[in-house]
Amino acid sequence: MKGKRRWPGFLLVAAAGFLLAKLFGPVWLAELRYDLSAKPLIPASSGFAPTVSLANWPPHGADFAIYIPKIAASAKIIPNVDPANEAEYMDALSRGVAQARGTCFPGNSCRIFLFSHSSGAPFSSIEYNTTFYLLSKLEAGDQIWVYYHGKNFLYLVTDKKIVDSANTEYLTNTGDTEELVLQTCDPPGTTLNRLLVFAKPKRVDYVP
Repeated sequence: MKGKRRWPGFLLVAAAGFLLAKLFGPVWLAELRYDLSAKPLIPASSGFAPTVSLANWPPHGADFAIYIPKIAASAKIIPNVDPANEAEYMDALSRGVAQARGTCFPGNSCRIFLFSHSSGAPFSSIEYNTTFYLLSKLEAGDQIWVYYHGKNFLYLVTDKKIVDSANTEYLTNTGDTEELVLQTCDPPGTTLNRLLVFAKPKRVDYVP
């Protein structure tokens, strides 16, 4: 009888373990890959030449894409995605990173807002891309490359902050100077808060 009584508890523990692995497995794997890799730390003093190879950049067939060397993040960017339309942004996030409709594109004097995070429950968000899970690793001076219609744009990280999930200030106010903002969930795999990374354009005299 005692053995039979243990089975429900064992099944509950196993189910909880499976759920945690499914929810946070992508985050743990991303962290493990980052810790085991030879991370190319790129200080602000590195000048305007890239310190990593862009030989395979941009992704094949992409007109709009992002590459973050420090965290080995690379993805196509889906333009003009409505962040208030769940069906639309879920479809976009299944294919890459989303550029918020109403925000700008590289080379213009206003804010570019990219997101790789759904506002739905964590149970559904695991189905979508994890490109920005390691954004918290970025520090001032780290490079972010954006490819847009045949041109490479280099941005250097200036700041990062955690905001409430209801805060849309940086999404709705595009400002009057060029700035790149990346958004993901915080903690990764949850919908509690948003992590925002800010970057400013860097003039590049030579782009391979």
